Amino acid sequence: MHVVTRSVAVVAALLMPFVSAAQTVPSADDVIARHVAAIGGKDAVLRVKSIKNSGKLDMPSAGISATMESASAPNRSFMRMTIPGIGDIKSGYDGTVAWEVNPMRGPRIKTDKEKVSAQEDADFYGTMLFPKERYLSTENVGAVDFGGEKTWQVKTVLKSGKVINEFFSVATGLRVGSSSTQESQAGTMNVVTIESEYKQFGAIKLSTRNEMTTGAQKVVVTLTQVVLDEVSAETFALPEMVKALLIKQ
Repeated sequence: MHVVTRSVAVVAALLMPFVSAAQTVPSADDVIARHVAAIGGKDAVLRVKSIKNSGKLDMPSAGISATMESASAPNRSFMRMTIPGIGDIKSGYDGTVAWEVNPMRGPRIKTDKEKVSAQEDADFYGTMLFPKERYLSTENVGAVDFGGEKTWQVKTVLKSGKVINEFFSVATGLRVGSSSTQESQAGTMNVVTIESEYKQFGAIKLSTRNEMTTGAQKVVVTLTQVVLDEVSAETFALPEMVKALLIKQ
């Protein structure tokens, strides 16, 4: 009987690391809090009033290389891509109107699900801090391999009902990427994003390389410059062509 007891004790001791690991899976709130701390902390993020980026965009399978610039502030966003032989593709959200100007299709105003996506993407602090009030629910699904790292997969459901799976590094706490659906003029697309090469800008850390995959198409955005708190209000002003469309409505 003592032999059996000792054997059970040995097995139990061997299993303890696995049991402990299962018991210490962090909550979604804990994973998100660790990410916020890793990028500089909530107070540091809230002191930032705008971000301006510039860099390059590559679509290897299409042989396209473009320059890009973007700007973001609370409830506002702007992006411009300059593609050789095509010209400037611009898009933005000014807090009320979501729009796009494409030299191949002309100007247009985004509506319905596309507009909702633009509004969610323009949630300046929400996209960095993941506050609970932004979501219907958040759940740590568990540990998975993503982007070449061991990560915690946090399933989030935005108030719009959109589901975004966020992946946070187990080692560093930083967000490694996400998978979700994105609304576009071509319809709903599945998008997987991998974020890497975090660098320090002022008091916060931001990723400077984003790799986005939609089906067989891969887009790599590499930032060469990030500037905090130097975006003017005019950056988010509606282009004249978009204003003309509003008048016609």
